[in-house]
Amino acid sequence: MSLSLTLIGVDIVCMNVPVLLRFLQGSGEWRDLIGMLCGSLGMMSWTWFALRNAQQLKAGRFSAREWSTLQGIATGVVAIMILVLVAVLQPRILPLELSSERWWAFGSAVVFMSVGGSWIANAL
Repeated sequence: MSLSLTLIGVDIVCMNVPVLLRFLQGSGEWRDLIGMLCGSLGMMSWTWFALRNAQQLKAGRFSAREWSTLQGIATGVVAIMILVLVAVLQPRILPLELSSERWWAFGSAVVFMSVGGSWIANAL
């Protein structure tokens, strides 16, 4: 596992060398540096997630199917919480004029992608 993490770290550094060089030479922009940081943090968080996920499955508290279902439900709940948060903080960016059929389609897609996506990913 340490070899895998080392290779991931080397990959992050290699991918970001051009951005760092441009920034150090004075031709880079802050948004490039922030983008590099966000990409690196995203990669590290997904690596952490994969390792923790494997530990949870080895602990044996839940079967792989139950664990995938729980992750799908959690993903759906988080998506709804984000929708509510956006509705409260930035209501102008929501297309509130959509018909109820479109909102039901959106809700169905959220449920399918959260729960169904977890099942499909587990099967693969």
